[in-house]
Amino acid sequence: MTTLEAIGLIGGIASIAGFIYAIYYARSATRRKELQFDVTPAVPLATALSPDDEFSLSIRYQRKGAEEEIIDSAFVRFVRIANLGREPIRNSDIAPANPLRLEVHSPRVLDISGAGVRREVTNFRVVAPELRADGGTALIQFDFLDHLDGGLVKVLTTAPGGEIKVLGDVIGMPEGVKSASEAKSSGLLDIVGCSLGIVLQLAALVLTPLVYRWTTGSWDYVWLLVLPVLAVLLPALLVSVIASTIWPDSEPNFPTELAPPRWFFGRLRSSRMHLYPGDPDVYGWGVSIERNKLKEKSSSASKVPEDSTAGLDQSS
Repeated sequence: MTTLEAIGLIGGIASIAGFIYAIYYARSATRRKELQFDVTPAVPLATALSPDDEFSLSIRYQRKGAEEEIIDSAFVRFVRIANLGREPIRNSDIAPANPLRLEVHSPRVLDISGAGVRREVTNFRVVAPELRADGGTALIQFDFLDHLDGGLVKVLTTAPGGEIKVLGDVIGMPEGVKSASEAKSSGLLDIVGCSLGIVLQLAALVLTPLVYRWTTGSWDYVWLLVLPVLAVLLPALLVSVIASTIWPDSEPNFPTELAPPRWFFGRLRSSRMHLYPGDPDVYGWGVSIERNKLKEKSSSASKVPEDSTAGLDQSS
């Protein structure tokens, strides 16, 4: 076997090994539990602001089985909770000492309730809500969550501010439950990996003719070096296909079944246009959801109820 044949053989073996490792890494990287949540912006349902002293407005709010009360305003937010990993999460995986719960830090929480699920068989539910003047909590329970299983939670408050978190310990998730913004990739590995790959490719193209000249002692049949170049381009093409298909996404993608109801997007856009006229990002959150819906036309119909404003009444 000549030196050139040995170089070609080693390059071919390395390319095959790299291809197999890329597939293995892509599969093993997603075989873990990834319980994540995403909170929508607050959207006003009703406000009682009088422009002058000629008349007054009031909002009556009444929970089921409770007394009626007067409030100044009502805002709604939705929280999507889903297992974005490939490893199932069971009810027994929740630590009893630190159960899974949704915590709201807001001036006044009116209601915390379930608004939809991806699959009824998971028995995803919101139980034992505790509503306080300075916030509220509610337990999140389910029998199990397979890949992309989860639920939608509706939070009704009297003010648009405040923080919403999902807390608790899940066995196999020592880093805890992450929000979608926390789970997004910084892109550092992507940049470093691509830059390193380009540098190595250029170095190989430059050094290969020199190695050929040093090995053979002449430039005869140097055109044969085109064959190793093709051997380099083929694995690169295969890696590109892997990256665009089975490689893990850098950003979490929640299932479209957990999207808020359509009326929510209309109110969201209207409120943002009023508060931030001319802002090009006004439609950002809602448009991303709508695009995901178009990508999953074959998915089942959403189970989110349309009537999420029950219990509110505005009178003058």
